[in-house]
Amino acid sequence: MYSVQVNKKEFNIEFDNKSNKKGKIDEDNFDLDLIEIKENSYHVLFDDKSYNVEVSNINEVAKEVIVTVNNMKHKVRVKNEFDNMLKKLGFQNVDNLKVKNLKAPMPGLVVEILVNEGDNIKKGENIVVLEAMKMENNLKATDNVKIKKVITEKGKSVEKNDILITFE
Repeated sequence: MYSVQVNKKEFNIEFDNKSNKKGKIDEDNFDLDLIEIKENSYHVLFDDKSYNVEVSNINEVAKEVIVTVNNMKHKVRVKNEFDNMLKKLGFQNVDNLKVKNLKAPMPGLVVEILVNEGDNIKKGENIVVLEAMKMENNLKATDNVKIKKVITEKGKSVEKNDILITFE
């Protein structure tokens, strides 16, 4: 069972165990005829209507995707059974917890610091390059953040869990 939010409207979708093209949307049965035209682009027949569907901007962490249906863009967010269980248990805001520090995930040498205090960094952007076991590792922002303080410096050896950067 999946909860799917399209723009601001929510649906419950359950797929037939034998096929990912049959199932129920809320209480209504559905049967899709789906043909992949090219990667992330499909032709779909649903309720005797034809749709051209393109999937883009896939964010696996947030479980969000932009779906263009017949040239109209829709923001789609998908929650699986595990997400729904967490919500029932009162953990629906777990995604909103902000990380306050960037810590070294392993011992290593700070090769490069790619940010300055006061910088606004987007989720997924590189912040620090850490060399460990003769490999360079890009440490990335796990969320949109503002750099509060750069604690480490280029050329410094760090231990696992040492705080490198703090966020506002």
